[in-house]
Amino acid sequence: MTINRIGAASLAALALALGLALSSTAAQAFARHTVTTCEPYGINHQRCTVEHYNNGVLMFTSVYYIDENGMWYRAAD
Repeated sequence: MTINRIGAASLAALALALGLALSSTAAQAFARHTVTTCEPYGINHQRCTVEHYNNGVLMFTSVYYIDENGMWYRAAD
């Protein structure tokens, strides 16, 4: 009976450690992410906006364009 209790306790500790490891990985994955949206621009071009987030807070936004051949470019400022 003692072996079963030790085995159950070991399994519970392993499950807890695994759960903590996965939750910290998920938190790190959420810490920084980007959201990209593209819309038509001119004739056969697209304007894409990339929003860069850190812990759910918008840090900065960048813009690029895609021409009719699928090539990315930045417009002259």
